[in-house]
Amino acid sequence: MNDIINKIRKYYHNENNIMEIIFDNYDGLHYYIRLDEDKKKPLCYLRSYNLDLLDKFDKKLINQEVLNDKLVEHIYLTIEEYNAPLEYNTCTSDINIAEFIIKKDNKKYKYKFNLFIPKEIEFLKYIVSPIVTNLPGRLSELFFELNAGINGTTEKYMYNKEFKFDLIKGDLSKVFAEEVIKNGQQYYKENRVRFVEEISGAYYAIVNGNNDKLYSVIINYDKKKHITALHCNCPCQFKCKHMYAVIEHIRRKEYYRFYKVLYLNEESDQMYDKLFSDNTYLCVGINNKSIILMMPNGELHMYNALDEYGNLLYKVIEDDEENGLQKELEKIKELD
Repeated sequence: MNDIINKIRKYYHNENNIMEIIFDNYDGLHYYIRLDEDKKKPLCYLRSYNLDLLDKFDKKLINQEVLNDKLVEHIYLTIEEYNAPLEYNTCTSDINIAEFIIKKDNKKYKYKFNLFIPKEIEFLKYIVSPIVTNLPGRLSELFFELNAGINGTTEKYMYNKEFKFDLIKGDLSKVFAEEVIKNGQQYYKENRVRFVEEISGAYYAIVNGNNDKLYSVIINYDKKKHITALHCNCPCQFKCKHMYAVIEHIRRKEYYRFYKVLYLNEESDQMYDKLFSDNTYLCVGINNKSIILMMPNGELHMYNALDEYGNLLYKVIEDDEENGLQKELEKIKELD
């Protein structure tokens, strides 16, 4: 990534560069943005590059907007008004990095941080605001995330984002709120976790919520780098009690394997996302004449267990010790 950025800088070495913004693995995004002033005309050029698409610099992939040079004046006035420090670096992780470099009067103002604009350099939001309105859609959305620390909305953006954490030994009180821990422990004691299994490097789980509502939890964990990402399909936009209860099972190595079923009718136009390379799916159970499947993204869907002729559409390839799922499917077939 740095090699490509240096090539881009070299290509524009004759330009009067005012500012650079670098997103390095920020929500999986690698992006380079620069603002250059045209000294001959009252114009400036906002250029952006999706580095995920570049293995070498290609000027054809430039996204360029021509803007009024008053934007440059606005940036300089903001720097002066807030008596901006020359450097600020609070990076503690090699993911979700945002870096800003502003050039004024032969000085470089360098700011680097993880995730959210720190309150100590809050003035950056006034500089970024007019920039993002002229950037591609996804980058514009990042503006609200960058300001989350200032606006007090960090939970909204943090609850399912990758973060550095030892899932097995880390201090859970640094991840979950006190009330969530209390409720999550209660869920664990009440055996609310119906399924939890490690599959292809991720943990998949189903938790019984209130009123027998089923919630799916997926935990991605890099055991070498201790990078964790938590996801639950419940309405909470924060790290919830369902996630906590599942982690308790993982730490105790208390696993409950999913039912596995094979979809038999390959000619059907009813297509599903597959968990494995064949037609195998994770099954949660039966509801009336429908089978409940968990998709790789955590969504739970119900599908007909029988075709129009009353034949079973699924073959059980992994059941519990009492062959409970197979018995339920046979009952559906008998009642049809």
